[in-house]
Amino acid sequence: MIKSIDQVFVNAKHWLLSWLAGWPNWATQVVSSLINILALLAVFLTLFALLSVLERKILARIQNRYGPNRVGPFGLFQPIADGIKMLIKEDIVPVRADKIVHFLAPVLFFLRSGISNGTRRVHGRLGQQQ
Repeated sequence: MIKSIDQVFVNAKHWLLSWLAGWPNWATQVVSSLINILALLAVFLTLFALLSVLERKILARIQNRYGPNRVGPFGLFQPIADGIKMLIKEDIVPVRADKIVHFLAPVLFFLRSGISNGTRRVHGRLGQQQ
C-alpha cells in the first residue's frame, strides 16, 4: 500500500504511456518528456501563483489594509488577473527607436538562450553509442 502511494505519479505516467503501445520508441520518449515537462510546469506555476497570493495577503496584513479579495474566492484568481494584465499592457516604444528591433530583441535573446541550453543537453547523448 505504501509503495503504491509513493509511486502514484510514476504509475500515472506509465498508465498514460500504455496508451501509446504501438508507437515507435522515439515517439514514446518524446511524449514521456512532454509529460514530465508539463507536470513540472503545472507544479511550479501553481506554487508560484499560491505564493504570490500569500505574499500579497501577508503584506496587506502587515500594512493594515485589504489584500487581494476582489478576484475569485478569497482572491485566489489574482495571479490569473495579473497575468492577463501583463499580456494586455501597452508597450512603450521610444519615438526614434526601430519598432521591429525593439520587439525582436528580447525574443531573440530568449530564443538564443533556449537553443543553446537545449543543444547542451542533447550534445552528451549524440556522442554515445546506442
